[in-house]
Amino acid sequence: MMLISMPLVGFISYIDGALNGIGILLFGSLFGWMVMPGGWAVYANFFYLYAVFKFSSKKPPVISINIMLLLASMTFFFRCVPSAVGCHDVYAWGWGAVVWFLALICLYLAVYFRTASVKKERTILIVVLAIVLIPLSLYRTYQYQQANDQEREKYLPPSVVFTNVEFAGVPYNPPQKNVTFDENTVLAIEGEIDIKNLRTIDKNFHARLPNTFQHKNTFWRVYPRAVSTQFRYMDGYVALLNKAKPIDYHYGIKQINDKKAEIFITDNNNKPLWKTSIVEKNDRYYPDYRKDFFDLFRPLLTGNTHPNYIYWRGNDYQKKQFNEVTNTLCPFTQEKSKGSININWNNQLIQLDKDYEKIQEQAFCSKSYAFLLLSEENGKKNKLSRLNIIVFEKQTMLPLWHFSAYLRNKFEEIALIKLFNHYDENQSLDIEKIELIPKKPNSSKTGKQDWQPVRIALYTKNGKIIIKIDNYF
Repeated sequence: MMLISMPLVGFISYIDGALNGIGILLFGSLFGWMVMPGGWAVYANFFYLYAVFKFSSKKPPVISINIMLLLASMTFFFRCVPSAVGCHDVYAWGWGAVVWFLALICLYLAVYFRTASVKKERTILIVVLAIVLIPLSLYRTYQYQQANDQEREKYLPPSVVFTNVEFAGVPYNPPQKNVTFDENTVLAIEGEIDIKNLRTIDKNFHARLPNTFQHKNTFWRVYPRAVSTQFRYMDGYVALLNKAKPIDYHYGIKQINDKKAEIFITDNNNKPLWKTSIVEKNDRYYPDYRKDFFDLFRPLLTGNTHPNYIYWRGNDYQKKQFNEVTNTLCPFTQEKSKGSININWNNQLIQLDKDYEKIQEQAFCSKSYAFLLLSEENGKKNKLSRLNIIVFEKQTMLPLWHFSAYLRNKFEEIALIKLFNHYDENQSLDIEKIELIPKKPNSSKTGKQDWQPVRIALYTKNGKIIIKIDNYF
């Protein structure tokens, strides 16, 4: 039985995933002492091996098997897997743990009933297996009936005996069964919206939004910005705003009580097409529809996408030659509002997320691109502290790249102060030109490069580079 238990799943934790008997034995032997007392259960294996050795030599290992069972009983106190960043909770126990425990019990019984007849030993073994396996099987069946389809797949796969997860108590009803979108679908959002976090809100509940949608009398195309290629979490956005279009579907969320809400999709005549309930537990929503919404909204997403983040980086321009230089100012008008900046530029209304205390804007245009420069000020020292540059495709105003750099010396600060003094078009600039430069990709282990690295440079009149930075992504 011990050998059978080794390749089977022992338990599953949230971060580390499933660990089989071999992994538990190797990992637990090194680090089990760190989790007291539950982690000590792994050391029962050494007393098991010692007891088998002594028993095979006709010596009853009474002390060894008692210590073995004592250590094995520590399993009931095992709650999490230790790591360098904390302890990861165990949420399911597999058949490997059950078979392992039965192997220890069988050895224990074999030692204490070593003088009994073969028939009696067989009867005792059958009774023990029945006492252990029948209740566990019944409990697994009960949990399987209580779980929805998503919970069954995640928490109760065939390798798992039972889970300690509290089930949502609502069915899992993915929207793809009843609704499909294409790239031309106009989805109207009901209720309030949080553009920066791309969600629609009703009181304490929220549901994810696609990047392209209609809200009230405005059609939105939102381009959330990620921080880097490695850590792609949201850090602001650029949105293109246009006139309202004829609506195909309505989408929203409605809070029912403090712990439950309803997400719905209706057609243009308010006929329900999809409706499902979600519940809140420990600041999370169940069932988890994040991947389902990503798949549903895929035709309405902008830029390069992944179920857990959305970002833009000009993927269509990987093979384009874009070495362009400009010193031409582009006029625009702006309207600052709480939490955002609205810019009318090249016949396009653009909204930028505003996370700074003070900001100044300046814009340049080349033949193919439009460059928006945003200077962030340090509110306490009243000094320029960071320069952000957003590059758009000039014809469509599609955002392509984002650059950001903190100012390093006094010369850069003086030059940028002059740049952002809002010169007339006929007045000469201290910044002579902006250059967009292709950058050689960094080599990777896979040899693949899925994004186009870009560098941007600002020059003074004497040709000296004052800023030279790479794009974020």
